[in-house]
Amino acid sequence: MEAPVPLAEAENDATVTWSELEDATGLDGAPHYLSIKGRVYDVSASAATFYGVGKSYHAFVGTDASRAFALGCTEPECVSDDLTGLSESELREIDRWTEMYDTHDKYHYVGKLVEDPVDAVLERAYAEA
Repeated sequence: MEAPVPLAEAENDATVTWSELEDATGLDGAPHYLSIKGRVYDVSASAATFYGVGKSYHAFVGTDASRAFALGCTEPECVSDDLTGLSESELREIDRWTEMYDTHDKYHYVGKLVEDPVDAVLERAYAEA
């Protein structure tokens, strides 16, 4: 059995909300952000090669694509933060990708993905109505 890949501590304690991540698609001058296991990275430096519109990994931009990384699948239906049912090997694959983003010279850690507090309040209000 292969040992888990040790993940580096976060470079900073910044946070990125889901709304902010969803807006970071590279459109209209926005950066290209992706998330893996709730860790958000700026991958704008490779927009022309991998992450821009029409490129092979564009579906990963603006969302948490952990499941797609685990499965090695670039189809939009694979892009999800849901890790349910993944094997130990698939979970280790996510850690390998996270390590790559942590150590890559072109990609930069932006912050931890968090729920938007305003969205949480609105959801509770709608649920109680």
